[in-house]
Amino acid sequence: MKTPLKSIVKILTSLTAAALLLFVTSCNNWLFNEDNTKATWGTITKSYEFPEEETSFPYYIISDDSLLLCPVNHASIANFDPIDGQRVIVYYKPDTTEASETQYWKDVTVVQVNLVPTQDMVYSSQKDTLGTDRVEPQFIWLGGGGLGSQRHLNIQYTIYASNTNKHKFNLVRDQYLESPMDSEGYYVVEFCHDANGDLEYANYTNVISFPLEGECIGVGVKGLKIKIKTITQGNKEYILNY
Repeated sequence: MKTPLKSIVKILTSLTAAALLLFVTSCNNWLFNEDNTKATWGTITKSYEFPEEETSFPYYIISDDSLLLCPVNHASIANFDPIDGQRVIVYYKPDTTEASETQYWKDVTVVQVNLVPTQDMVYSSQKDTLGTDRVEPQFIWLGGGGLGSQRHLNIQYTIYASNTNKHKFNLVRDQYLESPMDSEGYYVVEFCHDANGDLEYANYTNVISFPLEGECIGVGVKGLKIKIKTITQGNKEYILNY
């Protein structure tokens, strides 16, 4: 999917090189071997009805592989304001207490939380006003959906930029089209990038997540067809099956 870009890649987020592996999948079993720290993609929930009456947390993290992470050190996590529905990459140490094979929750000590930009899909009949600049998708995948959480479209992308704060991204359902579905049964959307006139100076890489709800995951929809104006291959279409 990706053609290497011959510029220095700068990472917008505070993620380490090891954490970049998480952009492909939730990778819940990935470890720092020296301290048994794991990492996973997940979604914050503040309204989960936990079955154990004696257990209560102000929020939980539902991992993309359907584990309910219970942050036992939630009161001591610095500079983190949990928002319901926020996508995150979380590093944690699992409780050493042995759990049953059917247990779907896990007490964990959170080591670090990295926020993933999370935006709703936009419906517009003038999609070009939302950006026509190039963007290079590196990985595109579906995540979430377990334990009552929303499914998300996740994109890791690279752009040329001088001031990244100028750049805007949207997942757009083009209402100019007569139907959101194509002849093959895929829901058609476009990943739009607006550079706002920024200079193409260096490469920057980041991730973004879009919750999927409503007609795009309705009965009879086979998956998503995502249109992107790429840097290296021009206009491309990417298909993700549900």
